[in-house]
Amino acid sequence: MKTSTLGLLLFAGMLSACGSGGDHPPPPPPPPPEAPKPFTLQPGTIVLDGAKVSIILLDATTVCLRGDTAGIGPGTVLISTEGDGFIRKVVSMSPLQDGIRLVTVQAGLAEAFSRLDVKLDKVFGLADFGQVIATGTPEIGLKFRVPPALQKSAGATNVEVAGPELALSFNRYGASGSSGVEITGEATFKVNPQWDISLETVNAGRSVLKYHFGINPNYRHSFTAKAVYGGAISMNADIPEIVLGRFLIPNTPLVVVPTLVIAANATGSAAGAFGTTYMASVSGGATLERNITRNVSTTNSYQPLQTGSFDLAESTLSVDATPSSMKIEFRLYGVAGPNFGFDAKGYMSGTFERNAQSGQEGIRAKVSAGLYANVGAGGKLAFLSSFYKGIDGDFSVFNVPVKIVEAELADAFFPFSGAGGVTVSDNGNVPDDVFEVALDGLVLGRTSMGGSGQFRMSSLRPGTRQLSIKTVEDDSPPGTYVVRLGEGLTFAGGGVERSGGLNLGSSATFSVIVPPR
Repeated sequence: MKTSTLGLLLFAGMLSACGSGGDHPPPPPPPPPEAPKPFTLQPGTIVLDGAKVSIILLDATTVCLRGDTAGIGPGTVLISTEGDGFIRKVVSMSPLQDGIRLVTVQAGLAEAFSRLDVKLDKVFGLADFGQVIATGTPEIGLKFRVPPALQKSAGATNVEVAGPELALSFNRYGASGSSGVEITGEATFKVNPQWDISLETVNAGRSVLKYHFGINPNYRHSFTAKAVYGGAISMNADIPEIVLGRFLIPNTPLVVVPTLVIAANATGSAAGAFGTTYMASVSGGATLERNITRNVSTTNSYQPLQTGSFDLAESTLSVDATPSSMKIEFRLYGVAGPNFGFDAKGYMSGTFERNAQSGQEGIRAKVSAGLYANVGAGGKLAFLSSFYKGIDGDFSVFNVPVKIVEAELADAFFPFSGAGGVTVSDNGNVPDDVFEVALDGLVLGRTSMGGSGQFRMSSLRPGTRQLSIKTVEDDSPPGTYVVRLGEGLTFAGGGVERSGGLNLGSSATFSVIVPPR
């Protein structure tokens, strides 16, 4: 059979169109399936669209709306992502001239969502919260900063701090009030929460909630506490909750409001000058899990670093302090959610001590400290029960404390700075007397027969002291003496010399002023 020229041309064109002999690209692949949403709303729940409806009034019970309000009525659960966000159930409604007025109550998560599967893992910093945050208390500052690297000390685990951290600083806190102690120092921690929430409606309309809260902290504090004058210590920081900001969890209508709770306190007594510095740091992690069977479990792994030192101790002191307590809560819709906290506690003491052999006097100073973490669920108590309404289990506010470290950090002896010299001599015509010399009951020594004794004392406690002399040998009564003070000592009645006579076994006592050095 003959093939026409036209038929050959048509056949060649078909081959070219199918790509057998041409250079045409393959057809584009089909679009990927849309990722499933991490949530499913309950029937009757509406997420307000800010482009279609506006909130013209909002208080604890009332919501007034303008715009597209179709479908809203009693029983509707409304979710808004404006401001701190809210989750409310409508009780009743009435018309307004340009909108509607709704009377509402706090709605629970299970009333708004039949399924929720949210994961949050974020490091917060300057871009989220800004540089400086007002605390309302001049002595206390709060800001975000990028910290220097911590150095590893001998025998300790290196503590790495990466990224911006929240820094809480105390500037002579307590010095301006009725306290006998002032605290200076700083506490810092990295805000990097990780938490997963899984909510699912099961049989009979009940819902179960599983969650996992965790934080990998880089936390440290360093404080100096000084007694500035005598008296009782009672110091408490009254700082209101600080809302750090708000953010929307991607691909969800969930608004999270990070809220910071700060506290500091100290109780005890102090007199004179006393100073101690101690530091503790930690890196690691703490998690809290709650599963369907209502069990709560925690795991933690910390690597602590701790040091303590004294720079001054000239008086007694007993102080039990929590110079830093920081808790940050991540509240859904500003109501309730996971929280992470750290407490730095310390006990400082200074007690009078005298060495029986040397007579040296001073202060035995000790400082011990503890570092604690807690992780839990919390929020505004008035809303918590309704927020978790319809969910199996008990969701009252709770915290699980985790003790990181408790230890004595420093133990040191500080001799007193006062000094003095005493010379006691036989003052009679016959060189036959021997006198025993004591200060506050502690025998310093004896004079030579018919001669004298020189007693130089260092590390004395400044103030009024009792110097006594006693005749222990006397061949020709009475024993006659002369006492001369040196090195800045003076008698309480004035002057530096006293003389007199004492029978064998008798003693005389003088009040002596020891000046500070």
